[in-house]
Amino acid sequence: MVESALINTLLGCAAGTIAGLLPGTGLLVALVCVYPFLISLDLIGILCFYIGLANLAQFTGSVTAIYFGVPGETNSVPCVIEGHALSKQGKGHTAIVGTSLASVIAGVFTLLLLISFFPFYNDIFQVLYQTKYQAVILTFALCIFLISSKNKLATIVLMISAYVLGKVGYNEFTGTYFLAFDSVDLKTGIPIFPVIIGILVVPYLFKKITFGQNIQSNIINIDAIKTFFKNIRYSFLGTVIGFFCGLVPAVSTVLATNMAHKVAKYFDNQQPNYKALISAEASNNSAILVTLVPLILLGIPITGSEAMLLSIMDRNLFDLNWSTVIENGYQYMIIISVLVSISLGVIISWPMSKHLHNMLTYTRKYFKLMVITLLSVSMMYIAHESGQYVYYFACLIVFGCIGYLIRKFDALPFIFVFLLQNKLESVFILSYNLIV
Repeated sequence: MVESALINTLLGCAAGTIAGLLPGTGLLVALVCVYPFLISLDLIGILCFYIGLANLAQFTGSVTAIYFGVPGETNSVPCVIEGHALSKQGKGHTAIVGTSLASVIAGVFTLLLLISFFPFYNDIFQVLYQTKYQAVILTFALCIFLISSKNKLATIVLMISAYVLGKVGYNEFTGTYFLAFDSVDLKTGIPIFPVIIGILVVPYLFKKITFGQNIQSNIINIDAIKTFFKNIRYSFLGTVIGFFCGLVPAVSTVLATNMAHKVAKYFDNQQPNYKALISAEASNNSAILVTLVPLILLGIPITGSEAMLLSIMDRNLFDLNWSTVIENGYQYMIIISVLVSISLGVIISWPMSKHLHNMLTYTRKYFKLMVITLLSVSMMYIAHESGQYVYYFACLIVFGCIGYLIRKFDALPFIFVFLLQNKLESVFILSYNLIV
């Protein structure tokens, strides 16, 4: 168990480093790329891989945002606004040092807070295990998606469509086939892998990404460290904001970074704002750890990437909840995984930031080709398990077209509902039966 946890933490860190550097990739796309590998892991291996992936993506994503001015995900926007502006003033290295140290402090402080609540988790989650409370959490997540959407009608249509598509195939509640039309392939349901690629990755491949030029050598200087410690209170401010915002379903890290950014600017509105930058990055890393709590202890995902992770666990018949964690002693491996990934994160994003920047610049002509190749190989591997090559690629074509058509809308609600269709149906049906 220890070997699996450590090895997969390191592998997750390697994947997270690349995911953070590639503009627009994000955790969900990264999980899709490594899907064939994840389905071969045990439960603690999957968890530790994700922890390494999530933590390193936040660290190296700051390098891309600061030097290139390109957000990896929507939670990187504050880093682009403040960090890239500082980079244009020749303070890019100062910004990298600040975000790295803020992320480390946020990670360690958040971990200590989570550990301090450990004695109370059993009582808290015995209540939250109840189906009606899980239904409330999932309903809240769906409402947040709707409220935060700019086009609410489109979001409703996408979520309903995703629910219907997720039901295709055998329905375990009715014991019948839904919209299978006597097709052998449709009876097995619509495969997750080509849907995620079609909706998320295909539109991304059509985007034009602008890369910057090589930068001068970075020197780890004491002035950059002093600048951070003069403003360290903003790191703690962001950590506290991220700790509470991280529990808000669907928009946890986005809410955390933007709120921490706005609060810091309220106290000091200078342009560009170094204090707002470290506050936002601390909040981001705090929130990413806190979002793991409902997943690990309740088996309830509150982000798109966690929904993807849970679907992999369900596929492998893993039952993730508080009892499973305690009985197997996973909590210790999770703590070690967090500490290892945070330590690697600060090393990679700070002293090695120049080399990461140059590596991405040199490979800018080929990285989309590398993504296409990796996904094609992964598709063949997944399809090989069932021998449904034609069906998988047909689904990829169909959902690739759908993804391109809806590229201007937020596709995350669609992905979230599609991945959680079975859980949503089971929780809501059981809740309804209990009420009746």
